[in-house]
Amino acid sequence: MTGTSFAGSWTGVGSMPGDDSFESARIVVGECSLPALPELPSRGPGSDLVGRTAGLLEGFTVSAVPSGWQLTDHPGIDHRRAVSWLGQDLDAFEQACLTHQGWAKVQVCGPWTLAARIERASGQALLRDHGARRDLVTALEHAVTLHVRDVQRRLPAGVELLVQVDEPMVDQVLLGRVPTASGWATYRSVDKAEVRSGLSAVVEAIRSAGATPIVHSCSDEPPLELFLEAGFAGLSFDQRVLAPSNVDLLAEAVENGVVLIPGVMGVEDAPVSTNLTKGGRSAPPMSEVLSTVSGVQRWWSAMGFTDRSPADNLALSPTCGLAGASPARVRVVLSRLQQMMTVLREDPDGDHATQ
Repeated sequence: MTGTSFAGSWTGVGSMPGDDSFESARIVVGECSLPALPELPSRGPGSDLVGRTAGLLEGFTVSAVPSGWQLTDHPGIDHRRAVSWLGQDLDAFEQACLTHQGWAKVQVCGPWTLAARIERASGQALLRDHGARRDLVTALEHAVTLHVRDVQRRLPAGVELLVQVDEPMVDQVLLGRVPTASGWATYRSVDKAEVRSGLSAVVEAIRSAGATPIVHSCSDEPPLELFLEAGFAGLSFDQRVLAPSNVDLLAEAVENGVVLIPGVMGVEDAPVSTNLTKGGRSAPPMSEVLSTVSGVQRWWSAMGFTDRSPADNLALSPTCGLAGASPARVRVVLSRLQQMMTVLREDPDGDHATQ
């Protein structure tokens, strides 16, 4: 990982198990070269991706309902919890990062997933109304600006900040597959140009605040071309399910300086090993590491790169969040990512991985 790029790093997607902000922050800062502000959804509504971001939005107070989140006239207990828990998480992250150098990451929910998951009192999603969608994008622009400034103030001088925009539902928005509250119908698709414009506005707000925007989607069909058109500097996705037809698009993105962040392993791929490091922590057998690295190297070769090291153009992450794992399993996942990046850096052509 260089001073001008977060390539060569390993990180988490965001969510972590349990409800201890300080323990989660210690884990991600201790185990990741690119620590991500932990999200702890097991605490309940307000710690999830949508509720947490909604708590940042001025003029959009929300309350948890069985179908997700709903606008309210005044901040209720769920909204207040979202604001309070985010403050606790930031305090813990700030403390854990006191001596951290390099890059750090925070996550926000993107405008199109927010529009699909937040309802009016009538039960209709904001996605249905053009004016509501526009207002939501504007509110998110303002929110990320203030959020970035707050996080930058908390981090040590010189730490560079990534803002990951999570858009797990944007493909459903584009395809008209977002279900209504009844489940008997779907909302009309939103035009690609409007979706791109909304994402571009958030990207510009992040850049203007002095941070670097990346986007994450663990969908089987993430709209990668749209993300690139919107101006994201990094693409985070589940590499295991990504269609081979995306290879040329991703190769062009790399040529243009975009950092790819493939999700290369899930929690289910990381049984707690009996191997121990010198520090007494479990570590995956090297054969398992090399097997996964070999797949990454084949994928990299399929893009046609023979003169570029993947470690200079990729960061590594799990396929999705780690909220469903135990702390011990989280450490194994992150330890494996570190080992994988070390192999990619030292053996970019895969000579050892293929033996």
